[in-house]
Amino acid sequence: MDVVDLPDPTPGDGEQLFEVSAAGIDFADTHHRES
Repeated sequence: MDVVDLPDPTPGDGEQLFEVSAAGIDFADTHHRES
């Protein structure tokens, strides 16, 4: 898994763009990634 910069997304017709200011993962997520 790498951290990369991406261009700002643009919503399409009938779509809405939301800003996510926080997110979290737990141990099960990291364990699943290692598998």
